[in-house]
Amino acid sequence: MINTAVINDLDTNVSASTSTYVNEPQLCIRYLGDIRHQITVLSQNIRSVRKNLDYLTVFIQKLNFLPDLIILTECWLLDGNTAFNLTNYEQRNSTQYLNKSDGIVIYFRQGLKINISEPSFLDANCLIVELEKAVTVICIYRSPSFKNIDNFLTSLEQLLKNIKGESCFIVGDINIDIKNDTNDTKSDEYLNLTAQYGFIPGHQLPTRGLNCLDHVLVKSRTTTSVVVCRSDISDHDSVIFSINNNKQITLPRPIHLKKVNYVQVTKDLQLTDWSKLYEKTNANKATDEFINIINTIVSKNTELRTIRHSQCILKPWMTASLIRCAEKRDRLHMSVRKNPNDQTLLIDYKKYRNTCNNILQNLKDEYDRKRLLENKDDLRKKWDVLKDICHLNSKNNKKCNKLITENTPQPTHVLNEANNYFSTIGEKLARTILDEVGKTEAELAKNISAQSVKNNSQYSFFFTPTDELEILKIISNLKTRSAAGIDTITNELLKTCKLVLASPITFICNLSLSSGVVPDTFKIANVCPIPKDGDPTDVSNYRPISLLSCISKIVERVVNKRLLDYLESRNLLSENQYGFRAIRSTEDAVTELTNFVSAKLDQGNRCIGVFLDLAKAFDTLSRKILIKKLEALGIRGTPLQWFQSYLTGRKQKVTVDNLSSKIAEVNFGVPQGSVLGPTLFLVYINDLCSLNVRQAKFFTFADDTAVVFYGNSWGSAERLCQQGLQEVFAWLRNNLLTVNTSKTKIICFKISSRTD
Repeated sequence: MINTAVINDLDTNVSASTSTYVNEPQLCIRYLGDIRHQITVLSQNIRSVRKNLDYLTVFIQKLNFLPDLIILTECWLLDGNTAFNLTNYEQRNSTQYLNKSDGIVIYFRQGLKINISEPSFLDANCLIVELEKAVTVICIYRSPSFKNIDNFLTSLEQLLKNIKGESCFIVGDINIDIKNDTNDTKSDEYLNLTAQYGFIPGHQLPTRGLNCLDHVLVKSRTTTSVVVCRSDISDHDSVIFSINNNKQITLPRPIHLKKVNYVQVTKDLQLTDWSKLYEKTNANKATDEFINIINTIVSKNTELRTIRHSQCILKPWMTASLIRCAEKRDRLHMSVRKNPNDQTLLIDYKKYRNTCNNILQNLKDEYDRKRLLENKDDLRKKWDVLKDICHLNSKNNKKCNKLITENTPQPTHVLNEANNYFSTIGEKLARTILDEVGKTEAELAKNISAQSVKNNSQYSFFFTPTDELEILKIISNLKTRSAAGIDTITNELLKTCKLVLASPITFICNLSLSSGVVPDTFKIANVCPIPKDGDPTDVSNYRPISLLSCISKIVERVVNKRLLDYLESRNLLSENQYGFRAIRSTEDAVTELTNFVSAKLDQGNRCIGVFLDLAKAFDTLSRKILIKKLEALGIRGTPLQWFQSYLTGRKQKVTVDNLSSKIAEVNFGVPQGSVLGPTLFLVYINDLCSLNVRQAKFFTFADDTAVVFYGNSWGSAERLCQQGLQEVFAWLRNNLLTVNTSKTKIICFKISSRTD
């Protein structure tokens, strides 16, 4: 027990705590106070996060609120898996392990400002969470395998000496029994030490069997409410407590879901008179008419549903029936604990528990199986799904967009600045090169001639009209869940109503192709900034992905198929280009490069590979130069006029969390996220692969270019490399492309057994 003399010396301003034991998670919220203004913390010994995270997820779902902080102990992190994602949370793990059961995992709500550090600690794992308003949570897991607590207490005392702040909490599975009637001398030493630094037990209720092993020690001027909740997650109960500090985190806004009655939408579309649309001879007016008809009908048949945060499903495989099953299992478990000698009841409980666990596993397996089937033809996404299933993600969490947060004072201004950056970065890089070469963009475009682009004037490209069968096939292959563009028409709508929409879309597509006009609506992008590595508040560390009209993508697919068929059938694309082409892949590029290097080494040569990275390649592409290159490849007349229309007058806005910037014009580049963009980039960079560089070969995959130089000695190979790179850099300058020197690499190839 705590020494009374120590208690008398405690700060009289340290408030007492209230503690309650409950049998059902739904009851916890009753005893935690107003959680809108408090930090809520869930502490749980999970006995392998990989094994029991799904059961924890079900438990949290039954709480009917999301704890701001989740502390998991005995996580078994030594099994090599550290990425266990939880919806609406970011994750941090301890990294110092003493045995196989060790490890702390902390989940914290997105938007919660915290700092997490890991101090050195003897005979235990420890993470320190620092919250706003001088609140500190010390998270500890101490394995029961350490019988002697001297080292542990020494580390704890050293830690407590350096902790600042008015409110501090020691939380976790300490494996020291601190219940009131314990005779454990270790408990006395532990409680007396913590009491010296102002900590008192927030509860002394049993958390495993009859022992109080999962602690909440409190040093705070405000009352702390602690709830111990019976749990089937492991053999430890859950401990939940609230910190009354008027938290600054804003509870997530209710989710507003639009439920579209597609059955009625289809009926209304079937009854629609499309004659006014078919009378249009202007592609812009026809498109506007189509969008207006669609949005009017969809709006009439859309119901807005508001979902409170407590109703949100943490995992997509979780169902209401699973929650009910878990609740019944918990009631049986409670009955077993009240009647420990009733063997029949125990057998019934175990049977139902196993049934419930099987249902959970089957639901999860079925969900994973469905995801694999949906991505069976996309190896990259299929691999991402497999890594997620096996918890093999290299990063603990998906990066969060932090351009704006709840506390950003002028979010619209930030988005305007971001849009200005994205819309002008390509032009700024290009202008830098123009200043260096002393020429205008138009002058460089005029220099596109037979010497730089193979003259294929004997060929001519024409647009063949599309038909409803082709449009139906394209719509059927659209991804259902892709985001809509600025016109708000979704792929889900197009796929659901494709039979009735195929005809008007075919009309719009053919009108656009025959008139050489791309509708203005198709040229407005809604830019979604995707975080890359680096400071998440720096706009340069985001990749701008353009969300375009879904109708626009259908038209682009029609054009892209015809353009690629033309280029491939006439062998107008270099054989050294591997990106975005049928029957060519990164594997082919790597294989060809490997074979080329191997052959040259076998001939006694030395090889130097230069792997070029182009900065903002899609953004700095010169449209005037691209048009000249298209013309040189036999694209003239109305098709060339169509591509000019596609490239000019493009605009964009940046949208984050339902807030949007002003619309800005984009004068350089092709939109990332478009269908035609990659193919147009192939055309733009095609003549680089045809440069007559002595003793060198090019291998390109979109904006990634490798050049392998070879010579009969290292001196010769190096000299050829320097001369060849001068030609390559000159071509890049004349095409307004910038080399990212920090990401450009050089590799020297040789046979290891051969000496030079």
